[in-house]
Amino acid sequence: MHKRGCVLAEDFVEWLREYEDAAVSTFPPTTVLEQVTLSATVFSSELPRSATSAEMIIRGRTPCADSVFNEAPLPSLDIPILRLPVGGWAALSRVLWVCGYSGGVESSSDAKKRADKAAGILSAAADMDGAAILVGHGWMNRLIGAALASMGYIRAQSSGTGFWSSCSYSRTSP
Repeated sequence: MHKRGCVLAEDFVEWLREYEDAAVSTFPPTTVLEQVTLSATVFSSELPRSATSAEMIIRGRTPCADSVFNEAPLPSLDIPILRLPVGGWAALSRVLWVCGYSGGVESSSDAKKRADKAAGILSAAADMDGAAILVGHGWMNRLIGAALASMGYIRAQSSGTGFWSSCSYSRTSP
């Protein structure tokens, strides 16, 4: 799955598909496992990377997988002669997406609306169960975090980096 060096846009599209279908191969750190409470409802996106990660941290329970939590898509770019590292294609695609180019995938504004809906689901679950946990994806997690902030939640703590980074939110007032 890992592509080294510079690749064409079509190779990036193939890499991205493989990445989204792959499971995380590292075990979650203790800091993540400590945040999982038995009373919390655990949500994940429907993408294999998130769903299998959720199963790793909740040990025997079934996560509530929902496409509302799926990663915000990256548009494909048709630039046949340009070669970039995979990270370069990802950054370029995301910047263009944020600026309004959707290239046939969900637009940035539609993803923000989906993030608002996801934040509402998490908030309702936290109100009912005392806590809600989302195992999701980087960009969509940022959008959901912004939606939670607009609902009166504050980012309480963050830990880790990369695949197993985590953050928690708490409501500023009941």
